[in-house]
Amino acid sequence: IKETHVAFLGLDRYMGKPLTIIKWQKIHPADGQPRFYSYPDDCYWHKDEKFANQPTCGFRWYLMPLQIVPDSESKTYQDQVAMLPAEYEVPFAVEEVGKCLLYHRKNGTFLNPNQYGRCQDVSLDGLRVDVGRFDFGGLVVDGWADEERLDGVGVAASRKYPNLVQP
Repeated sequence: IKETHVAFLGLDRYMGKPLTIIKWQKIHPADGQPRFYSYPDDCYWHKDEKFANQPTCGFRWYLMPLQIVPDSESKTYQDQVAMLPAEYEVPFAVEEVGKCLLYHRKNGTFLNPNQYGRCQDVSLDGLRVDVGRFDFGGLVVDGWADEERLDGVGVAASRKYPNLVQP
């Protein structure tokens, strides 16, 4: 499993504040690595989106494949989800962001450098949130319609595990 997956402890808070995608961006400034492709001061589309400002990782262990699910590109989101084994689920974007950034911090390399992993989140305009593809040295958070069958857009996955602390 260590050749194909990464394990990490998901945290819901960092320095007392919710660890959202926006918080991940503040922790990883544009002049460092790993970094994001765009930041709130840029003209980036997700700065006011709920998925970027509210969800956090659950306080639990995550076991996630290093890459998108094999052969999941060029399929609709529904077809991609149907490919997942029963013990896996589609992660939220904040979980996929955490995986990518933590892996880079430990190993110095980017996961999915030319691909996006579709996540559970949907933007206000109905686009499925995708994470991956390190354009210009930064992690991209993007969105595509569920019906689109695109090269380079597969599905992300996470092993199902319970939270360590129940709300």
